[in-house]
Amino acid sequence: MVEKLGQPFMPWQRYVADIGCEIDPETGLPAYREVRVTIPRQSGKTTLFLAWQINRCVSRRWRHPQRSAFTAQTGKDARDKWIDELFPLIRNSQLKSLVATSGSRLVINEGMGNESIRFKTGSIIRMLSSSSSSGHSKTLHQAVMDEVWHDQDDRREQGLRPAMITVRDAQLLVCS
Repeated sequence: MVEKLGQPFMPWQRYVADIGCEIDPETGLPAYREVRVTIPRQSGKTTLFLAWQINRCVSRRWRHPQRSAFTAQTGKDARDKWIDELFPLIRNSQLKSLVATSGSRLVINEGMGNESIRFKTGSIIRMLSSSSSSGHSKTLHQAVMDEVWHDQDDRREQGLRPAMITVRDAQLLVCS
């Protein structure tokens, strides 16, 4: 998957992905409900978690469309990361063939408050704010909490965990 983004994994990224994406052979569920990664700035965590989210959204392992969310220290920071870096990376990669289309346009929504990317599988990655209510009324199979070093409290977790509590195969990815 990551090769199709044009940014192959570094050894540490491959190691984290291999362990974090393990499936329990007895249950068929992710072996780890939560994965935490601490790595220095500009070391490739964004590529790791983007590939992880896309893989979750397009994999045939999951029998129904997946809902994934991305949060950063603020909603604006999450939006800037996706609008400035990640949407263009996907648009210019081989992975764009996995993105749903409407006519000839990729279904990548950049509208303020509605930032998302929808895949042909029906799965979606949404950007969420960092408030404690950002995950309310949603059901999530996967969530990424980026830049948690910046958090002064646990409001992001308070927003995301209830959205995942009834999902047996949910996974929370926490990075800093």
